[in-house]
Amino acid sequence: MIQDVDLERRSVQFLYQDDGMYTFMDLENYNQYTLSAEDMEEVAQWITDGLEGIMAMLLNGNIIGITPPVTVTMEITYTEPGLKGAS
Repeated sequence: MIQDVDLERRSVQFLYQDDGMYTFMDLENYNQYTLSAEDMEEVAQWITDGLEGIMAMLLNGNIIGITPPVTVTMEITYTEPGLKGAS
């Protein structure tokens, strides 16, 4: 027998990372969800503090994964010096 599952997508905001756990907040009801760094390894590089537009997948009320926004704004902090004549 197969049971029905309650899978839903919710818009969340990234709050903070602490002890290898990433915490997100639902933008509608302010519930907080936590994912481990292991679950975040493919998308962690695109997540910044306060980032909104993240879609969380919830299974029976528990977060099972996230999808980052299509575009993110990041700041370049270092680049290699340019070479004369390089274009």
